[in-house]
Amino acid sequence: MTKLLNIKERKNFYLLVFLYSFFSILEVLNISLIFPIMEGLLENQTSKSVYSSYLKDVMGEENNLVKILLLFFLLFLFKNIYFIIITYFQNSFIFNFKRKVSNEIFEKLITSEYKSFNTKNSSSYLKNIIGDTTQVAQCIGMLIIFYSDLLVLLCIFIMLMLFNFEVTVLVFIILISLLIIYVVFFKKKFNI
Repeated sequence: MTKLLNIKERKNFYLLVFLYSFFSILEVLNISLIFPIMEGLLENQTSKSVYSSYLKDVMGEENNLVKILLLFFLLFLFKNIYFIIITYFQNSFIFNFKRKVSNEIFEKLITSEYKSFNTKNSSSYLKNIIGDTTQVAQCIGMLIIFYSDLLVLLCIFIMLMLFNFEVTVLVFIILISLLIIYVVFFKKKFNI
C-alpha cells in the first residue's frame, strides 16, 4: 500500500482511519445508552449496572429516562451527520486516488514507443485505465471499511466486557469454538 499512496494520500488514509476510530467510539456510546434506557423503561431497580448508576449520578434523579433518551437521540443525530461527512471524505479520497492512478497509467501509455503501443489491443489499455484502477481503489476503500468495522467490533466487545465480563467471555469462547468447528468441518469446501 505504501507504494501506491504518496505521502499526502497516506496522511489522508490515516486521517480516515482516525476519523473512523472516533466514529466507532460514538457508535459504542450510542449503543451503551440502550442499556440504561431499557432499565428505565422496565423500571428494574434490582439489576442496575454501574454504568446506569454513573449516568444517574451525572444527570440527577429527576427525569433521568427523559435525559438519557434526549442524549441518545442527540448522539444518534450527531453520529449520523458525522458518518455522512466521513463517507463524503472517504469517497472523495478514493475518487482522487483513482483519478491519479488512471492519469499515471495514461501518461505512461502516451509516452511509450509507438511499436509497443501497437502490439496490444486498445481494449486492454482501457481495461488497465478503467477496470484495474477501479479495482485498486475499491480495495483501498474496503481496507478503510475493514479497519473501521474491526474497530467498532473491538469497542463493542470492550463495552460488553465492562457491562458483564463473565457472560461476554463465555459467549466469545462459544462463538470462537463454533467458528473453529465450522472451519474444520467445512475445510474442503473452503479450499484452505
